[in-house]
Amino acid sequence: MQAFTFYVGLCLTLGIAILDSTITVVVAQGTHHGSSVIPLDQRDCSGPNPRLTPTTIQTSLRLADLRKQMEVNRVRAYIIPSGDAHMSEYTAEHDKRREFITGFSGSAGLAVVSIYNAAIWVDGRYYLQVEQQVDCNWQVIRADDIGTLTPFQWIENELLYGYPVGFDPKTMPIQILKDAEEFFSTSPKRLRMQRLQNNLVDIIWRNQPPLPDNRLMVLEQKYAGKSWQEKIKDVRKVMQEKDANTLLISVLDEIAWLFNLRGTDVTYSPVFFSYAILTSSSIRLYLSAFNKTKDDRVFQQHLNVCLSPYEAAPCVEVKTYADFYEDVMLVGTLVRGKIWIGSSANVFIHDVITQEKKLTELSPIVLMKAVKNPIEQRGMKNAHIKDAVALIEFATWLEREVPRAKGNIRRLSEISAATKLETYRRMQDGMKGLSFPTISGFGPNGAVIHYFPTEATNVAITNKNMYLLDSGGQYLDGTTDVTRTFHFGTPTAFHKEAYTRVLMGSIDLARLTFRTGIFGRDIDVVARAPLWASGLGYKHGTGHGIGHYLHVHEGPARIKYGYRPNEAALQPGMFLSDEPGYYEPNSFGVRLETIVMVVEKPTTHKFSNWTFMGFEPITVVPFEPNLINYDMLSYDQIVWLNEYNKLIERTVLRELSPEAQKWLRLRTKQINVENTNKMNRNPFNSATSTNLGMLTLVAVFLFSSIVL
Repeated sequence: MQAFTFYVGLCLTLGIAILDSTITVVVAQGTHHGSSVIPLDQRDCSGPNPRLTPTTIQTSLRLADLRKQMEVNRVRAYIIPSGDAHMSEYTAEHDKRREFITGFSGSAGLAVVSIYNAAIWVDGRYYLQVEQQVDCNWQVIRADDIGTLTPFQWIENELLYGYPVGFDPKTMPIQILKDAEEFFSTSPKRLRMQRLQNNLVDIIWRNQPPLPDNRLMVLEQKYAGKSWQEKIKDVRKVMQEKDANTLLISVLDEIAWLFNLRGTDVTYSPVFFSYAILTSSSIRLYLSAFNKTKDDRVFQQHLNVCLSPYEAAPCVEVKTYADFYEDVMLVGTLVRGKIWIGSSANVFIHDVITQEKKLTELSPIVLMKAVKNPIEQRGMKNAHIKDAVALIEFATWLEREVPRAKGNIRRLSEISAATKLETYRRMQDGMKGLSFPTISGFGPNGAVIHYFPTEATNVAITNKNMYLLDSGGQYLDGTTDVTRTFHFGTPTAFHKEAYTRVLMGSIDLARLTFRTGIFGRDIDVVARAPLWASGLGYKHGTGHGIGHYLHVHEGPARIKYGYRPNEAALQPGMFLSDEPGYYEPNSFGVRLETIVMVVEKPTTHKFSNWTFMGFEPITVVPFEPNLINYDMLSYDQIVWLNEYNKLIERTVLRELSPEAQKWLRLRTKQINVENTNKMNRNPFNSATSTNLGMLTLVAVFLFSSIVL
């Protein structure tokens, strides 16, 4: 499958080269502006005297302690994933085990420690960041690069015949275990995966923060759009169709959505530590905050909490968080019929359910949550309007402050700008907090895809380079995520080319029409094509789903090439990001992120029983004319941009201060399209689009055939 995915990607890349032969010249000439010299803000482990950065975490003592525990537990390697027992992307401080042992704070990554060595795998978003944070105890492996070792190949190289590889079954994703066991079963060394009763990092982690148990909040139906009783009914209907008697729910945002509850146990994500077990006749909810719900009348009334286990439904039996693992073992033993385990359940849960009882599929809640109901859709739009007001007021202030600060870091910096933006957001009605830590990166820091400024990395914002700002908020009526890139002086020609090519890809994706059954992976190439055509690109997905006052990253749909299990086709009512980018190492970064909603799209003709769809922009924040080379834009791209600017003015202008209104009008002026070449330079809108479209469809068809 991996080989075929690469083959499809290669076909698509060659297709771009065929359509624009300049790519061959660009690659041959090597226009990349980076250097082979290791920059000062990254570690250098090449010599006898390693050079670390101010943000590096020393891990020698932690690794020594962990290896002692490995010896006690008789394992020769130990795997530390990023997630918690609920497979969360963003975790509570209590669960940041991989960060504790490695020093790397990114949201994704896998660490493996052997008796003598240690390695960490990261994807393309974190290639620069990881080099700034881990010390020389760690071998950094770039997981997105072709030909790199997998964790299991690395372990095989480290261990002798028959040695055990330890892991915590409560924090291990089932897919990693399956992949490991499949690989080791064919390995001549016959290595074996060994479940450990206790998490070894927890044992050595002095002063580990406790598991949070904060009070819960009821999300009113005027925001949720449906009562929890209606949602339970919908889920049970799907369970019946699948002939499942019981559903085990372990993912935090699924539980929060299902019961119309929100919490504060995980920073930036309004979720709470919990599990749930749903049958055709009972509902059980397991809470870390169990003791704090006993005297909470609003909570008790909202869920119609059962006064006894035998009370007539619909009521919810509330139990302690620790009770779940005892009850799930009883379920595995006593329940007859199929037990539905979401594909995100941890290994421990999978272990206690026998194979003949187990139904392992994507939880029915995932798709219900992703396809927003009309009330949720309206709320998401409202949240993005409020968020746009905050961001535009902030950008107006920032543009005024840059020349006044004159490069004085005490007056204006990445950190102070992020703090000021949060202040503007908190002025908005219903704002509950940020949806993730603000990515505020000036110049070279903007090239670190998921950069968060610290006192050690903080720099002044000036008019000499690009400023990348990726931020979002949590509102009662929705979650926001928006990225815009600025330059407050005179950008270089390459700055403008990079920005414009990113913008071209963003517009091409936003104006695309596609049919029923199309996955995000099928259209990802559309956003990358303008960059690929000049030998540029980016190493992250083009789009992710976004929750409704929940996680800022949400499945099961995404826009990223390559097959992934449990990915869902695009459907009306889904909200996703449209965020191509470009990152010049040690120089600058560009990313333009606009949240879009999948909507049905009117077409001249109606073929078969297909529904044709497209994207409606929900983010209403303008792009930067100072960074756009309009000569590169096509007629259709300019038409789209003009319509988008009209939408922004129509939606937010009257909500702004007079100064911000002036700032906005300068960026939403209509562009004259009369003299634009209608046979434009964008391969997706020109005669060459037929060739590229056919190539893409062939690749998609072949890929789908293999998968099916």
